[in-house]
Amino acid sequence: QVPCSYKSIAQFTENGYAIAANRAGKFGIIDNSGALIVPIIYDKINQFDAEALLAVVQIGQQCQVGGKGGKTILPLIPIMGNGSSAYTLYPSEKLITGIKSGVYVYKYTGEQFKPTAFDGVHFVRNGMVGVRRKVSGKSQYGVYNSSTGALILPFSSLYSSIESKKGFKDAIVVSKGGNYSSKSGLINKQGKLIVNYIYTEPYMWDEGGALLSLYKQHVMGQNGAIDDKGKVVIPFQFNTIRYHSDDAYKVQAKNEKYGLYNEKGAVVVPCNYDDIGQYSPQWGVTIVKKSDKFFVFANAGTELTANGVELTKQGYDKIGGFNANGFSPAIRNSK
Repeated sequence: QVPCSYKSIAQFTENGYAIAANRAGKFGIIDNSGALIVPIIYDKINQFDAEALLAVVQIGQQCQVGGKGGKTILPLIPIMGNGSSAYTLYPSEKLITGIKSGVYVYKYTGEQFKPTAFDGVHFVRNGMVGVRRKVSGKSQYGVYNSSTGALILPFSSLYSSIESKKGFKDAIVVSKGGNYSSKSGLINKQGKLIVNYIYTEPYMWDEGGALLSLYKQHVMGQNGAIDDKGKVVIPFQFNTIRYHSDDAYKVQAKNEKYGLYNEKGAVVVPCNYDDIGQYSPQWGVTIVKKSDKFFVFANAGTELTANGVELTKQGYDKIGGFNANGFSPAIRNSK
């Protein structure tokens, strides 16, 4: 039982911890028995890792990283000018970044990951830390192994950007050249170039997806997608590719009609439609739009059909979307 002595208690995590505030407006962390994990003495809890019991806390205009019982892991430093914390936890890599006259990277123990400050940290994920430093006024990019600290990608001023996203786990997207002459390739976690610098406009989606969208040239009809091993999954023949939902990608063909691919490169919906609505892999259907009417399309590759088929012969003015039970409201002629 948690005593009724708090002004507010946030929702408990799966681990059984919650941010609590006392009547004086100070914050800390408690567990679901009411025991104090982080003392309730702080003006703000900016971030909390419930597995490691580390918190980024704020006192006035300064922040620090604290552990169980209020143990100081990293000392007080000023918050950012925009009011955000100067410390950030990266639970998946058990690393912390801190900004003070440069960007420092620390281990969860408080030890420095590397003894020097960086000009910027571009990503901390997928077992890697991508950073930027300046040497003789020139920016150099490099990538470290987040566990061992070994260099995966040696620092070079030839790179114009480095990128890693959540779903693209086993490779780094590296670009060379200026904005309009930039070419991009892939380097794997062993530092080996697996896709040469031949593509333009690399794009990955923050919300998910295991594919990388690229263009062969800066022209329509040259957009495709590859996986983190460098394999072409969606052919380079589309105007645009966008992550849709549930590991599916919405593509626009040269005829400006839309379709859907899955992340294995299989066609789910052919490019015959004016738009793609809700994709429901659980029920094997997708809502599609054609000539201002909406239809239910049975996805290709399901038990019902190998190539896909429209299940509704007459279109609807609106199809609301399928719920957890497989039902969807639909309107035709205002009924």
